[in-house]
Amino acid sequence: MTEEQQTLAALHALGALLPEEAQAFEQAMAANAELRREFDELAQTAADFGRLVTPVAPPDSIKSRIFEEITKPTNTDEPDNEGGSDDPPFTSAAWSILSWGLAAAFAVTTSWLWSERDRLQKDVNNIATNEAKAREQLEGITNELAKWKQKTALAKMEIATLQSTVTEFQEGVAVVVWNAEKQEGILKLEKMPPVQANKDYQLWVVDPKKKDPVDAGVVRLDANGFAKIEFKPIDIISEATKFALSIEREGGVPKGEGPIVLIGP
Repeated sequence: MTEEQQTLAALHALGALLPEEAQAFEQAMAANAELRREFDELAQTAADFGRLVTPVAPPDSIKSRIFEEITKPTNTDEPDNEGGSDDPPFTSAAWSILSWGLAAAFAVTTSWLWSERDRLQKDVNNIATNEAKAREQLEGITNELAKWKQKTALAKMEIATLQSTVTEFQEGVAVVVWNAEKQEGILKLEKMPPVQANKDYQLWVVDPKKKDPVDAGVVRLDANGFAKIEFKPIDIISEATKFALSIEREGGVPKGEGPIVLIGP
């Protein structure tokens, strides 16, 4: 594609070619894909640039001047200048000069628009890079916060191992994990002997500020003597100094009646 063809593409994008020039250029584009792409880009840029211009209403005199031109007699031998106007007729040469001027202006404008596009693209890339770094930093802070919360939660938990002086229950394993802040815990039992019919194991929390141990629920074993339950005492515990497991009536009792088989720490 030659420099002349680029100029013609710019002129055609502006609609500044004479009919015969436009026809010749269209034929050239039909045989040159690169020239067609160049024209399409310039036409799109011209359209974008045109949208930047604020529309201006034409003066009222334009309509009457157009009608005067339409009704004016046509003289093919010499131009009609009887109206006394000092303006010379707008010849093809003048139109060609104007077209080249428009093309030059359009080329400068197009160059500026592409320059602005590159600058804006760089700004967008910088913003994206900064956003990615900010997200990475935020993710790091979030992970650190999660670790800190986990350490804090573990620090607030108490772990107690329950033991028995009764031979039948000495092989049993009982571990309590207590969260004072949430007022809840987990009990895990292993190798515990089954209780007789109409009986249940029942867990208690010993709080020195309360007269009696606080009920923490009934515990039922599986066939292998295993149980794992989440429990929540029926009353607020100010300080859990001990946990105890007793054998009570089936379904549990509000106040301990049966023997305590495991206690600790």
